[in-house]
Amino acid sequence: MNRIRDLRTEKGISQNELAKALGLTQQAISAYENGLREPDLETLNKIANYFNVSIDYLLGRTDIRNSDILTKAGLVEFDKSKTVPIPIIGSVRAGTNGILAYEEILGVENVEQDIIKDEAKYFFLQVKGDSMYPEIKEGDLVLVRQQSDVESGDIAVVIINGDEGIVKKVIKKDHSIVLYSINPVYEPIIITNPEELIIVGKVKRVVRVY
Repeated sequence: MNRIRDLRTEKGISQNELAKALGLTQQAISAYENGLREPDLETLNKIANYFNVSIDYLLGRTDIRNSDILTKAGLVEFDKSKTVPIPIIGSVRAGTNGILAYEEILGVENVEQDIIKDEAKYFFLQVKGDSMYPEIKEGDLVLVRQQSDVESGDIAVVIINGDEGIVKKVIKKDHSIVLYSINPVYEPIIITNPEELIIVGKVKRVVRVY
């Protein structure tokens, strides 16, 4: 389970330190990370809670961590005096001279200042359609950090052939970029001409609207 290794490395701890924190042996952690043994449900819960992610994320079933999904139903609270209002956009398109055109300002959503640490532009986009279901549902708000490129495996807002911006998982290959939906009903979109694709920005957070 490479994600256990990735999360452990991201946290900067050793296998032995993780084992002690979870009440396991270093040999067990090594076996999990190398795919030699699968953790039982109780152990999966321990690992998921320790790293603040979902079991589905640990198992590779989703690319959205629990900590990246918020709800507007009052389940997540933060100090409103330390927040920044971010505009909610109904849609984004490619405008003239390569400038993005933001359409239909729907309002604002407050975000903790700790999330907005850099000088990049941020906006929320209201999601349309079910191509990223069940991780991102229609009507959800995705917080987007505006940037012209992302890493392979990132979830991003992209524009294809000048159409409206959509949310996809971006996978970079040698001579193409493949845009994947989480919903298996939708076929991957293969981009071989870079001029057909504009990367608007990286999805940093999902706000679930009930």
